[in-house]
Amino acid sequence: MTYVGVDPVLLTGPILFGTIVSFALFGMYLKQIEHYVMNQLCDSPKPRKDPIWLRVLICAVSVLELLSICMIIDTSWYILVLPSRRPGFEFTPPGFSAASPLLTALISFCVQSFFARRIWMLCPKARAVATLIELLSLVQLSAGAAITAMFTLNGYDFRASQAFKPTFGTYLGSNLACDCLITVTLVIVLLRHYRDQSTVSSTRRMLDMLSRNTMENGLMVTACVALELAFYLTRPGDLVYAAFQWVSGQIVANVILASINGRQKWSSQDVVILGADSSFRVPEISSEEESRSTPSNCGTMSVGAQGTRGRP
Repeated sequence: MTYVGVDPVLLTGPILFGTIVSFALFGMYLKQIEHYVMNQLCDSPKPRKDPIWLRVLICAVSVLELLSICMIIDTSWYILVLPSRRPGFEFTPPGFSAASPLLTALISFCVQSFFARRIWMLCPKARAVATLIELLSLVQLSAGAAITAMFTLNGYDFRASQAFKPTFGTYLGSNLACDCLITVTLVIVLLRHYRDQSTVSSTRRMLDMLSRNTMENGLMVTACVALELAFYLTRPGDLVYAAFQWVSGQIVANVILASINGRQKWSSQDVVILGADSSFRVPEISSEEESRSTPSNCGTMSVGAQGTRGRP
């Protein structure tokens, strides 16, 4: 198909940008996978083996990442290479390209469900928010599947996306809302319910650092999805939004592995551990310090021989 009236730079440029950034992020993901596998295979008693559900989740995200990068390679070949042999910049997007919204939605669903469970375990008072996050994640997954089906029925023509703008808007809007809720809720829980109750300065410093990392990761994902939504609504005739869709999926996958691998850093400090089972644990403090600590709506958590235990 020939895209008359569309600047070829606005078709090939975003695809080239998205491909380069996606490959860089995929390389980072492979490094994160290597780090995770080495930690799980380590014979040291310090690292704790992750539960089956978490290992299955990471395997699922890794398979989706591999499929996503294969889709990006296939689409880049059809748009950047094959048109050079045809007059008038004529190209037909591959069928695999229609899977982009679904693959990104599946990766986002896995990661958002992971953080929704973490919020559920961290603070019982925030379980309504965790439920809302899971519902929004299901909405964006359903919308992503619908968009893939619509693209397929319309012959893989990206211009047809404007015909189902409400579905695309629902997909990106729910994704954006979900990422914002996760970031804000985690930061509030860490700072308000845990930092404020601790009298140990090292614990407070680590909670500050963890909160900053959470905010940075959340803002990066949120900004990428927001840019995708903005370009989709304001530039319907080109592929700028598609580049951010590719990149957002890669960023989300890196965020979950960075969060899981980061446990080793907190564990080595013996201050804060965000465990694989989404539990929050702080070290034991003396009875004098404990008597000075203020009560929390979420209760304090301390390390026990068998895991965590809550104190109302």
